[in-house]
Amino acid sequence: MGPLFWEALPSGRLMQDVPTWRAYTGQPEPLPTAGWLDSVIHPDDRETTMLAWVHALQSGQPLSVTQRLRGADGVYRRFLMQATPVLDAQGAITHWRGVSCPLAEVEQERDRTQQRAQVFDATTDAVIVTDRAERITDWNAAAEMLFGFTRQEMLGQSPAVLRLPSAPTTQSAAVLETVLAQGEWRGELAYRRKDGTPSISMATVRALVDDQGAVVGTIGIHRDITTRTASEARLEAVLAQERATRRDLETVLAAAREAEAKFRTVVDRNIIGIFVADADAVLEANAAFLQMLDYAAEDVAARRIRWQDLTPPGWEAADDSASQELLARGACAPFEKVYLRRDGTPVPIILAGVLLSLQPLRIMAFALDITDRKRLEAAVAARAAELEAVFAAITDGIYVYNAAGELVQSNPAARLINPNLVDETYLATPFGERISAFGVRDAQGQPLPADQTPVARILRGEQLVGVDTQMRQPHGRDLQLSTSGGPVRATDGQINGAVIVTRDVTARYALERRTQEALAVLLRVAQIVTEPATQADVRMLLARLTEALSQLDGVDIAHALLVDETEPALRLEPVAMYHLPPAELAAWRASVSAFKPANDARVVQMAAYLRAGNVLVQRFPAETPIVSPFAVDRFHLGTGITAPVVVAGQLVGLLTIGRARTAAQGQVDEFAPWDHDLLAGIGRLAAEALERGRLSAQLTAAEAARLAAEAATRQRDEFLGIASHELRTPLTSIKANLQIAVRAIDQFVATNAVDARLARAHDLLQRSDRHIARLDRIVQDMIDMVRNQAGLLQFQIVRGDLSVVVREAVEEQRLLWPSRAIELALPPAPVVVAMDAGRIGQVVTNYLVNALKYAPMDTPIAVELALAEGTARVAVRDQGPGIAVAEQALVWDRFYRAPEAVVENGSNVGLGLGLYLCKTVIERHGGQVGLSSSPGHGATFWFTLPLATEPA
Repeated sequence: MGPLFWEALPSGRLMQDVPTWRAYTGQPEPLPTAGWLDSVIHPDDRETTMLAWVHALQSGQPLSVTQRLRGADGVYRRFLMQATPVLDAQGAITHWRGVSCPLAEVEQERDRTQQRAQVFDATTDAVIVTDRAERITDWNAAAEMLFGFTRQEMLGQSPAVLRLPSAPTTQSAAVLETVLAQGEWRGELAYRRKDGTPSISMATVRALVDDQGAVVGTIGIHRDITTRTASEARLEAVLAQERATRRDLETVLAAAREAEAKFRTVVDRNIIGIFVADADAVLEANAAFLQMLDYAAEDVAARRIRWQDLTPPGWEAADDSASQELLARGACAPFEKVYLRRDGTPVPIILAGVLLSLQPLRIMAFALDITDRKRLEAAVAARAAELEAVFAAITDGIYVYNAAGELVQSNPAARLINPNLVDETYLATPFGERISAFGVRDAQGQPLPADQTPVARILRGEQLVGVDTQMRQPHGRDLQLSTSGGPVRATDGQINGAVIVTRDVTARYALERRTQEALAVLLRVAQIVTEPATQADVRMLLARLTEALSQLDGVDIAHALLVDETEPALRLEPVAMYHLPPAELAAWRASVSAFKPANDARVVQMAAYLRAGNVLVQRFPAETPIVSPFAVDRFHLGTGITAPVVVAGQLVGLLTIGRARTAAQGQVDEFAPWDHDLLAGIGRLAAEALERGRLSAQLTAAEAARLAAEAATRQRDEFLGIASHELRTPLTSIKANLQIAVRAIDQFVATNAVDARLARAHDLLQRSDRHIARLDRIVQDMIDMVRNQAGLLQFQIVRGDLSVVVREAVEEQRLLWPSRAIELALPPAPVVVAMDAGRIGQVVTNYLVNALKYAPMDTPIAVELALAEGTARVAVRDQGPGIAVAEQALVWDRFYRAPEAVVENGSNVGLGLGLYLCKTVIERHGGQVGLSSSPGHGATFWFTLPLATEPA
């Protein structure tokens, strides 16, 4: 690949087509004359190129920039683009002449340039090299002397510019035709010099061919016979010949001086630093070299630029090697080193030299500033380090395999999942043996053979997204994993490896399971603490609460103790123990009865701590168990939480849950913080229930019933407030994880075939999302109810279009119930009301959810928004079983649920808060709610809102 020559206006517009450029980029048609670089320059290099171009335009200095250009094969290669401005008589830039050289060939080009320069400088014949399009690609010093034009002026020009006005216009074409036909042309040619004078040369023009024998250009050797011709014409006049000879010699001297001056100009304006030096100091230097090191011409004249000042310590060996090569070969190959600027700052360069003479010693050297390249290399290295840091910081396990199933790279998260990845012996084990040691199972717990594991499937070419598997770690812990990945292919499409991303979703699975179980337990506790019978009997209350607590996930024991502080010494009495075999209950009761807490000062301190209303967290066997040593030893307990039941300042009972150590390593799966808060809240609710029970026993039956009902309501409100806030965090986490999983599968389904298992998994995830949404609504209703009772339910009232709110609520339910028909009728114009759009949308959603829940699947739901007498009326009509007249006024009460209502779709779990909150929201907006229904003929729930008045 050779250099690419071009000419462009200051605006960047090409002055002519560049066939070599099209040949490199593979474009069949001539390039556009504007934006010609944008189509092939690498996006990351465009800004650097533009900045360099603007700087060159503003400064008038030559342009040099490194960039990556895309070839016809789609591969980006690094080029060094250099350009020199061409000025008019007033010094303004008329256009640019430039060349883009592949960096990989720059060094070769320099060697060729040095060799060509030595050959060109050694011959007295003018040498002109052109390409196939008759553009000059090389021009030696003798040609400069002969024709007066510098090499830089003639590069890219056609030899036709040298044609005499009197010469035939077809002269160049005739010469080229002969060369193409015969390979060579010989004869005399007449040209004009730069000063306009004619020149006659004996020329030999030969064809230049490439490796395939195709003609790529010509090389012409011109010997000046102008003087000889003139001499022959005047042979008869000796004196005239002598004067002509003298004149010719003077012309040659002038031309030589002019050529030397032009050469000096070329050297001074070159973007590469060029200097001549002896053994001690720099003798001559061009502007590029002086600017590179911040020296001036006066420093050269005073011999102040010395080798010992330019070269920092540590480069002696490289300099000695280059010097030996220079003396042995007459030139040294380019090598990297560092020079010091005048202020001592280092400048990385590429240096090459040519030996001009030994006596006296003279060396010509070429220095190219590679600061930008070094900065780019440093940036690339920093980027690689950054990517490595990101790889290490990713919390998902990442594994990179080769085609043989050998692990070649993993991140720290992967090594946490599989600690064996640091064992070289393990890594050298065949893939099948490695994978079988982990007992890999599918999502249903069925064993997976080695050839069906995610790694094996990807190495066969599959693309996996969110495949659920189970595995057992070396220490025995089971993990739930979600695996994604794909094959790594070579350019020919062959699979040469795989990339696997594994996420440990064990905690998520456990959290989902615990949340479902906790909700059931909480609803059970709410029922227990509001029953009058349990409020009057502390033993019954503690026993039933302990039974509910035993249903919590991860609870290995749950028991309750009665505490008697009326005796001189603290006494514990067993109430109930769950998860203990019946045959051992008697032994537990006996151990509790025999336990003497007053004999241990620490137990007495713990009792005082509990009496103050605190929750006690214990870790065994380091601490004295308040639950009795029997339970700790029998269950190998590792941790326990005890909540007090304190009534009138007296400790009357203890509720305890415990978790065992694993048999393998004695590790304990600690309770979560919300477990502590939950148990504490249940203890407080039990205490309040007992206090209300005692109070009701002291009052009249009617007053006691009223107070008990109020207490039960407050207890239930408090409990629901605690429960709703405790459930908010895990529900939010589960909902976010489910939505991420559903989106990932949706993206995969959009571009890949879906098998039955993935389709089922997708359906199950969507069902789970709907269940979580329903639980989320229940929790939100609980929170809103508590806030309303406390007078904290807030509204953000602004003017808005009620049609938009109704439409969005309907569309949301259509997405959640794609198989249900929901009809919507809206007015043609906006319906403007003053409202909290979120709260009103909640009311519409509650109406729709009730209709969808109780109406048959094959019947439609009708939603209508209408206007009447300054109000907007929204109605939701279903074709369900209807509601009896006696119950219609009760459905708006808090916690009311119709006893005979049959749920057609979804869960029967509910708190009876939805319609109560709907009534609260609408009345706070100045509207009304209502119900029209009769048994067997469906129901229509409606509400009205006043229309907004026009602003003044």
